[in-house]
Parts: sequence; structure tokens; C-alpha cells
Amino acid sequence: MKASRLARMLGMDRNPLRRGTDRVESWLTLVVTLALLVGGPLVVWQAGAAAYRGAAAAAARDQQSQHRYQITAVLRDDASKYVITNGDQSTQQGPVPARWTAPDGTTHDGAVVPPSAGDRSGDPVTISTDRQGNLTQPPPPADPMSAALGTGVTVGVGFLVGTVAVVIVTRWLLNRRRMAKWQLEWLLVERRWTGRR
Repeated sequence: MKASRLARMLGMDRNPLRRGTDRVESWLTLVVTLALLVGGPLVVWQAGAAAYRGAAAAAARDQQSQHRYQITAVLRDDASKYVITNGDQSTQQGPVPARWTAPDGTTHDGAVVPPSAGDRSGDPVTISTDRQGNLTQPPPPADPMSAALGTGVTVGVGFLVGTVAVVIVTRWLLNRRRMAKWQLEWLLVERRWTGRR
């Protein structure tokens, strides 16, 4: 396709019948299309990456501020011996004796709930402790990917809405200008047709 034909299709040629507002609208359409195709993905990517880094850093700070440590305990008995049967015939895993070494180097014995009833004596399980080795609640799962996706989608939608709003407002202003100019031209033409001055 020739460049002159492409320019004519896009409304960017030097056609004397094309109004100035038409050329402005053509350029606006081109700029907005490029912004959406090139700028949109870049903005979404940067926002998502920043949200991911922020959520991961916040989770790490939370972990340190709570002084929780993920350490490995070794089961001292088979987990299947500690399965509890409830009144409705459902089962749940009960605490199993285990031994672990705290971050301060001391050895501790206690009961931990392993992830599976199939865990056997000597199997390692991950537990949460404080610095002295006392059991604590595990940290809430950090999900920086959800933060990144949520932020990326929100920024993407905001970018799209903002861009479309610019197009709508600009076209509205251009149409107002076109109508005002058209009305003025009709007033001039009407005088010639009717003979009124």
C-alpha cells in the first residue's frame, strides 16, 4: 500500500475538502491507537511489577516484624496414630510429637500438626516458631501475584477509561466547533438565497 493512500485513509492528506477539525480528529485517533497498543501494556506491566515488589517486601517485613521463623521439625511418631474421628465420622489430623532446633540453637520437643496423616516418624515438617523456638501461628500467605494482577487490571482499565474519555471530550469539542462553523456558514448562505441582508 502506498504511503499517500494510507495517509488518505487515515485522513492525514492535504485534501482541500478536509476540514481542520477532521485532521485534528485523525491525528487524535492515531495517537490514541498508538497509546493503547504501545503505552497501555507498558503502563500495566510497570504497575503490576511495582505492586508485586511492594507486596513481596511487605510480606517480608511482616515476617520479620512478627519474629516468625519457618523451621523444620522432625516427627517422633507416625501421624496416623493421632487421627481424630469426629462424631459425624469425619476425621482430622491431631498433634504429633516432634523435635526441632530453634533459631537460637536450643532444642525443643512439642506437638505439631503435620500436613498429612501419612507422615511417618522421622519425616520433616515445616513449622513456625519465634526466636526462642516457641510455636507460633504460621504467617498469612503472602500473595504478591494477586496484588500484581489486581493492580495491573485496575491500572489497565483506568488507562483505557482515561484514554477513551480524552477521545470523547475532544470529539465533543470538535463537533461543537464544527456545528458553530456550520451555523455561521448557513447564515451567510441563507442571505444569498433569500435576498435578505
